[in-house]
Amino acid sequence: MHISLLTALEPLLALNLAGPGGSGAAVASYQLEEGQLERRVTIDGTLRDQRSLEVEDGCVSCLLRDDLDDLLVALAPYDLDELRVVLPPPVLASGLLDSIRLAPLPQPPQVRVVCVTSPHTLHADVSGDELLVERGRTASAADRRSVAELIVAQLSEADQVVLPVDGPPSGLIRGRAVELIRHLAPVARCVTALDHDFRARPSEADRATLSRLAHDLIGNTGEVRTLVWDSTRPLHPGRTREALNDVVGVTLRSVGQVRFAGRVQSVRWESAGRSLSLGLHDRASVHSELILTGLDLESEPLISTLDGCVLSDAEMRLGAAWWATQDDPFSAALDGDPDLHDAAERVRPAGKF
Repeated sequence: MHISLLTALEPLLALNLAGPGGSGAAVASYQLEEGQLERRVTIDGTLRDQRSLEVEDGCVSCLLRDDLDDLLVALAPYDLDELRVVLPPPVLASGLLDSIRLAPLPQPPQVRVVCVTSPHTLHADVSGDELLVERGRTASAADRRSVAELIVAQLSEADQVVLPVDGPPSGLIRGRAVELIRHLAPVARCVTALDHDFRARPSEADRATLSRLAHDLIGNTGEVRTLVWDSTRPLHPGRTREALNDVVGVTLRSVGQVRFAGRVQSVRWESAGRSLSLGLHDRASVHSELILTGLDLESEPLISTLDGCVLSDAEMRLGAAWWATQDDPFSAALDGDPDLHDAAERVRPAGKF
């Protein structure tokens, strides 16, 4: 069976792409409505099941994963060729892949992830600081992810990114969206809804080719730019905190690892829009490296800002033991408090929600 997991910030985009299905196909759509997970299943274009599932603990992914396991078993007797699953916005497909691949089906399913995004709103959504809860796209107020974080995560896990034909965007708007997707999802195929094929999935050779092409994006001089910054010296926590607006504020995405003075463990760093997520690595490293993507990104000021965050010779001589006694403005995000935000940027622990 071919299984497509469809994600989109705006559920209607994924629903429209999935359609009603057809001969030999089933469509299962999951939508959040007032604390309930609403599921509709059509088989061969006919509605066969509709039910409401109670989201009791705020974990939509957990509920959906369990229900999808049961659904796959229930669909097995129908001998379907294809299943399209429309996921609600807070859920990422990556959390469901292992469960689907281990489902007790007659043959191992061929699974792929399809992200649907509008070229009209992509740039604004990945560059803003609006939270998902403010957009009404979560099941719990405890989910403090931003819109930008979700969209970047959806693009990153996709095998294919589909631009719906929902109006006549100018060549500039569509071209900018395609170029942005190439940088944020370099190993995904980007197509329009007219060219989309639910059963097409990039081969390993295709992925290898796309991975090689992704390296060519680094250092390019187009409207969307990606650059790499690295250092073998630790970063000054205070200066890094003060520089966040000049790093996170001018990039659409940054990802990598850094080492702060006074900490043995490296820190995972990932930003999207105006939100920064930090988390401790389980290993130590003296190396810091960030991959930064932005629109009309000016590399020299950005690199200068990051270089200014590393320790000077005099600060290096103070030693790790001395730095470990100093105040760390990132301690709340890294050591327990999940609610470190302000109006300019949002810093939170990775993997909390």
